[in-house]
Amino acid sequence: MGLDMYLYLRKHESCSEWSTKDFEKKKKEFYPEELKELGENIAKNNYMSKQTDYQVAYWRKANQVHNYFVQKCAEGVDDCRPVYVELEDLKELVSLCREVIENPDKANELLPTSAGFFFGSVEYDKYYEQELEYTVEQLEPIIKFLESEKGSNYDVVYRASW
Repeated sequence: MGLDMYLYLRKHESCSEWSTKDFEKKKKEFYPEELKELGENIAKNNYMSKQTDYQVAYWRKANQVHNYFVQKCAEGVDDCRPVYVELEDLKELVSLCREVIENPDKANELLPTSAGFFFGSVEYDKYYEQELEYTVEQLEPIIKFLESEKGSNYDVVYRASW
C-alpha cells in the first residue's frame, strides 16, 4: 500500500476522422466482441469514438508532486479521480522542481510535502530532492512530445491511488 501516481497520455479517436475507405474495416476492429452490437448501433449514428490511455510516468510516494497536481489540477480535491493536466502545468512543475533543486530553502514554499495515509516522508531531505530530479527526467520528454505535431492529438491525465 502507499501513494502510487500515474501520468497518462490519452488519445481520442472518432469515426469522423476515418476515410470512407477505412470506415468498414475500422468499425469492425473498434469495439471488443462483447460491445459489438452496441458499437454497430452507435456507428449507425456516427457517434463511435474511443480513447486509449498510455502510461508515460510513474511515481511512488512522491507526495510533493502529488500535492502539486491536486492543488493545481484538481482544485484541491484529493479523491483519486483522474484529472486533466495542461501542458503549461507540466512545464510549471518542471520549473518548480529545478528551482527547488537549486534553492532547497524554497521547498516548503514552492513544492510543499503532503501528509497522508502511506504517503511517504514529509521531510525535505535527499529523497525529496531525488524525487524532484526524477520528476524532471520523466516530464521533459513528455513535454517535448506534446509540443510536437504528433503530441497535439493527446490529452494529459494524472491519477493517484493509495
